[in-house]
Amino acid sequence: MFDYRIYIPETIDVLGISEEGRILIWSSVNRDLYEIEDFGQINRPKLIQMASLEAVMIVEAAIRQAAMDVPAVSLIRDAIAEECRQHKFVTSENIGQGVWRSPEGDGLLLVTGNDSLVFRREGGRIRWQNTNRPTSGTRLIQFGRQWVQPQALYETIGGLTHANINATWKELVTLFGCWNFTQRHDPLLIAGLVVGTCIQGALTFRPQVSVTGKSYTGKTTLKKLLHRLWPYADLLEGRSSEAAIRQSTGCNALPILFDEMENWHGRQAVYNLLRSSSSGAAIKKGSPTQKVIEFRMSHIFWTFAIDAGVLQEADNNRFARFTLRKLDVGDGEPPRPVLPNLNDPHAAAALADLGRRLLAIGMIYAGEIMAMQAALAADDGLRPHGRLVEVYSLPVAAYLAVNRLPLTVGQEILWEVLAEKSAILKSKSVNDEQKLLEDILHSIPRGGTSPIIKMIADAGWDYEPELANVGIKKITDKNAVFFAHSIITKSKLLGPEWAGADVGEYLGRLEGAQSGKRLRINKRLVYGVLVPMDVLVPAGDEDVDDVPF
Repeated sequence: MFDYRIYIPETIDVLGISEEGRILIWSSVNRDLYEIEDFGQINRPKLIQMASLEAVMIVEAAIRQAAMDVPAVSLIRDAIAEECRQHKFVTSENIGQGVWRSPEGDGLLLVTGNDSLVFRREGGRIRWQNTNRPTSGTRLIQFGRQWVQPQALYETIGGLTHANINATWKELVTLFGCWNFTQRHDPLLIAGLVVGTCIQGALTFRPQVSVTGKSYTGKTTLKKLLHRLWPYADLLEGRSSEAAIRQSTGCNALPILFDEMENWHGRQAVYNLLRSSSSGAAIKKGSPTQKVIEFRMSHIFWTFAIDAGVLQEADNNRFARFTLRKLDVGDGEPPRPVLPNLNDPHAAAALADLGRRLLAIGMIYAGEIMAMQAALAADDGLRPHGRLVEVYSLPVAAYLAVNRLPLTVGQEILWEVLAEKSAILKSKSVNDEQKLLEDILHSIPRGGTSPIIKMIADAGWDYEPELANVGIKKITDKNAVFFAHSIITKSKLLGPEWAGADVGEYLGRLEGAQSGKRLRINKRLVYGVLVPMDVLVPAGDEDVDDVPF
């Protein structure tokens, strides 16, 4: 049988062809991946660039020795084409920088810089295997900037013992004791989430993290500490758009710290992205070329804000929430640990070393963490708390695994945590119809100066014309307000997050709402929804004290 592979230079590895039709060639001599648009671009200079002159000349000599009446470059190109025909890669599921589950079996896949290594723990022994090529199964590994040195990580893992693993955990929890969290388990939970974030790409479910607090409570300092632990983390600031986050992150799974996550019109789109990141589900979007663009996020986002705001239920159920208060050490209060100077180079180096140890610990105990996370989430007694069980089971599982504690200890802690956090969630959660109503009531019509809720509530001024222009009419005798959803949609009262939403259907879900009503607004009969006044006021503004009804 004709073996075409002998005509491919040994220093290049023809991986196959991508979904987009690009030829994928890995150069072992350059340790670089080449994506070539067309076979016609593979000429002798290109081959020399990828394979080296010596490797190309060896193939050319073999062709001359075989007395084949075929140009050497043409035969090499044909051999590359034949190899491509047999291998196709799912490039929409590329593996980027980070720690992942190995697609080829047990263990973890570490991708850092131009290195990819499979890590396995077999009993008391640690095994590493360099993959030597940027593929794992039918998935392509996308190399990039090195975020951890494999040799340094290998030495860190080899030097860990039970004693210094426990000491590392205590060091981390003690650091978080420098902040005044509102609930007693918060330092432990934050520590567990830090360990989970180190291996976030390997997890089946990833909670998102929200840290809130007023000015001077230490939010920015906490973010800076995390950045010292993860010098390779991506730093984002408020008003970063969903598209910018998605495109800059690519297929990597490195930590993301999002500061100033305050309210703005694009925030809900970012929350939608975070929601998909929890499960790692594929997100598909259209493109001008009529080709579907598919991408995945596999992150635990750390967000920092003065107030996270009132989120939709689907978003709130994925957040581990932490609130900071100003430090107030009074009589009887134990002294807090002293935070190291985060601007000092020696302290920064020590924290980076701590971060590497935490990464090593996360990789060593990844199997136990995921198993305990699944066991805690499946506890029938905790199911009334819904998805919150999944959110807080990860940090508790990390605590159990690292400290080698039984599942029963975690169940007790989780019971206490859920009792505390559920109360907060009730005050922070809102369903889609309530969120839509809130957005309508707080919006200001074009050219106006007062929000809708103020116009409805004000008894001393007639706002009927202004309200009618945006499809809203107060029905005093029925103690209700009529919303003409077709006019509201066209009036641009709502932000882009509601684009394409069926406003009438959402408003019709409100308690006591009556859909399908017709009323004359601006001399036109229009369909709409009648909503009771007592539903409007709590959704609008509880500070409005001159409501006449």
